[in-house]
Amino acid sequence: MRTSTTLAVAALSSIAFPTLYLLYVRRDLSRKIHHEAQRGKLSPSITDAVKSIPDEAIAEECPMVYECAWKAVSTSLLPDIAREKLLVQYLQRNMTKFSASPQAFAIKRMCSPQVLKTFERTYIESLGFLEASLVCGVYQVQLRGEDRIELSMETHMPFSGRLVVTVEERDGRTVFGNHVVQWKQPGEKASMPLEGTVATWIHQFFVWWLLDSGTKHFINLKKS
Repeated sequence: MRTSTTLAVAALSSIAFPTLYLLYVRRDLSRKIHHEAQRGKLSPSITDAVKSIPDEAIAEECPMVYECAWKAVSTSLLPDIAREKLLVQYLQRNMTKFSASPQAFAIKRMCSPQVLKTFERTYIESLGFLEASLVCGVYQVQLRGEDRIELSMETHMPFSGRLVVTVEERDGRTVFGNHVVQWKQPGEKASMPLEGTVATWIHQFFVWWLLDSGTKHFINLKKS
């Protein structure tokens, strides 16, 4: 009886402690990261944040899910490099981190052998993120600007999407942003990933962590 009780306690502890830790980390991140979300239909207003959404998707008022997170850092704390270069290096760093994540491993299972190299660290760190560039199997650059890089999500699933990474200057501060929008055709019954509670929680946790650790990375580079 004691053995069974001990095993049960051990099993519960192995689940409870990691869960509590993740909840603690998420709560800490929520104090550092600004966040907003929208659910509804695609409208012209969303193009202020995501500029590469096709006009026909806007016109059809496709059902959409939008998640945005950002963190502002005093520009004086960052390396003295051009904003566009900072944007590329920031995305290189975060995509390298993403390539080792559980999400990336799941994506790899859907990819052909020819594109597996796009998950490799050396490939990502040499990438300039020019238009049509592919990274981590399914993310393809659709728009490249001085302060933003917009990537489509090239999957075989019944939804479309954009990942937008921005680095903007505002009143002596540099604002690092991450925007994700997913949409599907009107009448499509299948759920988009960010329509699920668990998937959204995981997405937010990882994006917030990338924003926080990514900005700290460049602050530390300035210090060194």
